[in-house]
Amino acid sequence: MRRWGTRALVAGVAAAAVVAGSTAASAATADTWTFGEVAPGDPVPPSQAFLGDVPLYAATTTTLRAVAHGDGTALDFAAWRSLPAKAKVNKFASELSSDESFQTDPYWGVDGGDDSFDPGTGDFSVSVWLQPTPAPDFPRGGLSPDKVSPNVLQKGRANAPGGYWKVYLQMVKVGTTLQWAPVCVLKGGDGRSANVGKRAQVLPIDNGVGVTVTCARTAGILTLTVTPDGGDPQVRTRNASTIDVANNEALSVGHKPGATNASDVYDGLLADLSVSMG
Repeated sequence: MRRWGTRALVAGVAAAAVVAGSTAASAATADTWTFGEVAPGDPVPPSQAFLGDVPLYAATTTTLRAVAHGDGTALDFAAWRSLPAKAKVNKFASELSSDESFQTDPYWGVDGGDDSFDPGTGDFSVSVWLQPTPAPDFPRGGLSPDKVSPNVLQKGRANAPGGYWKVYLQMVKVGTTLQWAPVCVLKGGDGRSANVGKRAQVLPIDNGVGVTVTCARTAGILTLTVTPDGGDPQVRTRNASTIDVANNEALSVGHKPGATNASDVYDGLLADLSVSMG
């Protein structure tokens, strides 16, 4: 089992390796988390590990709860639900990280030199079931919809050496109703980026509906697939063949690392998470 929480490499060495770049994922890897370690209805214990080949760790201050999801388990991320407008969220309480020491790391989590989830320029796929808290419930406090974009899953941040990838929700206005629309982003270490799910490609989620969101690059084509529960898949694509992503940051779920702004943090149910490279 890989243990990303260990710091086998110092940050400087890891950063140097990232800057060197990569042309493809180093090896085919796949990981799945079903969150069955906690019984539905129970709170997630502090520092709980959810096991895959790479574990995902809850914070010591976690507020996550396990809830029933079909025959399995979902996690309830209640980051900003019922908060007043402009209130701050806890930095870690609604986050999972592949680095068990993410609460004390200056960059909120490193991967310890493990490149399992660095796609390089190769194929990858990320899939997750979501039932986000309805967009009208977000405490906007005067923020326009385009300023509200909760992060669901990411490896790295916008300024990370080596680039990053992430899946997030963009608040959009459909008629007179606020809804969420999933977006998938790749940004390479050279600063070039590609996204799918924005502007003309937007795929809004009906409030209160569960969806499976899949972001994948296959043969250079970045594809976003959004499948509502009981509905048909909706697909958007674009070319992303040369975007090279390889960083030394941890995998983060539900929360932009270190964020206290509610607009960067996911709120809702999350289940059936899988990530594969190669």
